[in-house]
Amino acid sequence: MAAMLRTLLFATLLLGSPAQAEDWDDYWNSAGNLWAEAEYADNEDPWGEWIVTGFQVWEFGGLWLDLLVSHLAFPCASPSGDPVDWVIWILDDLGPPPGPPSSAHFSGTFTPPLIDGSEPPLTYATFELDTWIPVFGYEYVIFGYRNPGLVGLTDSNGIESWGWIGGEWVANSSLGKTAVLQLMGWPAIIPAGESSWGRIKSLY
Repeated sequence: MAAMLRTLLFATLLLGSPAQAEDWDDYWNSAGNLWAEAEYADNEDPWGEWIVTGFQVWEFGGLWLDLLVSHLAFPCASPSGDPVDWVIWILDDLGPPPGPPSSAHFSGTFTPPLIDGSEPPLTYATFELDTWIPVFGYEYVIFGYRNPGLVGLTDSNGIESWGWIGGEWVANSSLGKTAVLQLMGWPAIIPAGESSWGRIKSLY
């Protein structure tokens, strides 16, 4: 219900946004550049059964730049090509998710590329979400996926990622790596003081 209310309220605020578009306008990649190449392709051990990372939605000159998440992209590969799960949390602080993967606020499935023996580099599995997810300015998006067999990594770069290992989230930086994950979507500017999720909830 909360997720539905969030989506409906955000859609009301975004009158005139490209809600029917089939592509995206902006991106964030844990390795920096759009479609950044993963330098390493490693299996589940020791990176974890799930891989996540995250960032804070931006602020520009007194206005909050809110974000409508439309696509995800993960450099990964699978021995079977079976669908695997993706997950997203919307949090007030940057850090590992507050619970197990099953606690994610949003989730779904995607189909990773098959392992072909040439990795790295890894091909990005890129897909559009069935329902776009609104994130308000100053909130944090934590997102990731279930390890399908090979995950894309780069040397630790100051952006933290975490793996679900032994029932807890473990920082990949402890092993000198950052997992490569990409998120795409549509930014929208809403006047500061009017787009707080807590403030909007207080109106209902």
